Amino acid sequence: MSKKGKKHKRNQKPAGSEIIRQCVIYVQSMAAFTAGFEVDPSGNFDHAGSGKGQLGRDHLRTANHTLARLVALSSSFVEGRAPLNEAELFAKAGVLSVIWSQEGGETRSCEVTETAYVGFFAREVEDFMRAQAAAERAAA
Repeated sequence: MSKKGKKHKRNQKPAGSEIIRQCVIYVQSMAAFTAGFEVDPSGNFDHAGSGKGQLGRDHLRTANHTLARLVALSSSFVEGRAPLNEAELFAKAGVLSVIWSQEGGETRSCEVTETAYVGFFAREVEDFMRAQAAAERAAA
């Protein structure tokens, strides 16, 4: 606590969705990982790679763990959980965009966690649309 008895703001988590928070962590981690390749002069990614002792390893590991957390947080993962809201779907769509923007794009082979993420995201969009339609019918 500071001298005036207030908590330091930097130690407090921002209010909001854990899903959005994890999406931001994923996108920032992938951005940090890929940025290293732009300045690695080796041509073989000796510095920016994700192998043991390479500087990109921690960023990629964080991104992979975060993607797994996003799969576990999916509203489709647990029966009866409320559908995601528009802001959460927007953030998750941004993660999907980053996944597809990786080398190989839409034609590359997805990792198991990425495949699960895409499948759950599709269900989350369906759940949101069904909830929207039900709300519109109820209002009419």
